Amino acid sequence: MDARIGHNLTALVGFVFVVAIIQRYAAQRNALAREVRNQRDDLLHDVELAAQVQRMFLPGSQPSIPGLDVAGMMQPARVVGGDFYGYIPVDAHRMQVVVADVSGKGVSAALLMSATAAALQFQSNQGPDVQQTIARLYAGPRRK
Repeated sequence: MDARIGHNLTALVGFVFVVAIIQRYAAQRNALAREVRNQRDDLLHDVELAAQVQRMFLPGSQPSIPGLDVAGMMQPARVVGGDFYGYIPVDAHRMQVVVADVSGKGVSAALLMSATAAALQFQSNQGPDVQQTIARLYAGPRRK
């Protein structure tokens, strides 16, 4: 009878031990799932911010040239992408249109596009000729 009680007690201790391990595993799994959800939500938020920044580089309004209707839009394959278009006014009756596509998709293409669009906008202030603007961008900063 003592052997049976000892055996049952050993089985009970083993069962409690297994239940404790399973509970600990479940708690760790739940904590990991929460952390993954939080990181995913943070990443989605960051990508949406990147999309907002990308949209800031696109024209906010269409150019106004008498007798000419101009429209443009950009719809990336993902939330962000490497496509860009813009208008560079030459005078009251002329403009130049810039259309660019960075190779690739996603955040890396959007970052390169945003940097290129910012540089293009900055360089176009030096003069409205797109060929000269692109030549200045291609040449990069001058070293002294």
